Amino acid sequence: MKIIIVGKSGSGKDYFKQYLISRGLRPDISCTTRPKREHETDHIDYNFMEDNDFMYFVEKKEMIQWQEFNGFKYGTIINSWNNADVFIMNVSGLKQLDPELRKQALVYYLNIDSTTRFKRIIKRDYDIDEYNEDTPNYSEIGDTINKRLVSDADEYKDFTGYDIEITNPNFLNIKP
Repeated sequence: MKIIIVGKSGSGKDYFKQYLISRGLRPDISCTTRPKREHETDHIDYNFMEDNDFMYFVEKKEMIQWQEFNGFKYGTIINSWNNADVFIMNVSGLKQLDPELRKQALVYYLNIDSTTRFKRIIKRDYDIDEYNEDTPNYSEIGDTINKRLVSDADEYKDFTGYDIEITNPNFLNIKP
């Protein structure tokens, strides 16, 4: 059984994925055309590639799902699907999955409130613990994050393609 994690920005997808990896599950290593961030390692965090290489896999029908976000492409190659247990996808990627592949997966939807997600994005993307009017670039940062939150709300508005919905932002801290 494959596990697919979906959720809006800042919902905890990577955190949940890392937790499942720590429990012995094998991660998908998605492909992307975006530049590598300072803390990322090629073939560990993503398979970083040029746009023409990415499109080669799309044209050869070896990319089982892919989408473009902020001008960069992200996707999953069939070989990765066959060798991994845990995936992160968005709604459009999930909808592209062949129905036979979808039957092999359990989809977790991390439906976390926007206030929590805003705080997580501030911390993750800007390394800011306290966000207020004294924060440098206060308006610009707020506008950027709010655009992402609005875009997410639109994408997930009618989303029902999940098996399990998690709404508690502390979902990994819950004791049985």
